[in-house]
Amino acid sequence: MGEEIVEVFETRERNGLYFTTDRIIVAKLGGDELSILFGNIGAIVEARRRAKRKEQFSKLSVESILAADTENFAIPYSEVTRIEWSKKKANIISGSFTYKFKLKKRKEFEGCVDTLSSILGGKLFVS
Repeated sequence: MGEEIVEVFETRERNGLYFTTDRIIVAKLGGDELSILFGNIGAIVEARRRAKRKEQFSKLSVESILAADTENFAIPYSEVTRIEWSKKKANIISGSFTYKFKLKKRKEFEGCVDTLSSILGGKLFVS
């Protein structure tokens, strides 16, 4: 059996964090600054675009998600030294670099801690 997506989280930076059986995929879900330019209407359009892209990604393989945008990248679990996870943020520490993300939905946090712990083991630190 190949690599599978285990959990997905949307970030305030308009990315999706795709936790797979082998690595974390950081995939661009949006990017337009429509909400800044057009206020609430722009924010609605931007949210719809992100939801559509997230739906499209749900039908793709991990490799296809990774290849969908030049800004998408992978962080292999073997390179992750620590993940600091809370209801509001995720810091993924890999070597000398720290990836910082603000999580979009707090309610998803509690339901995923056990799943992430089973994948990440002692690398996951929850606060």
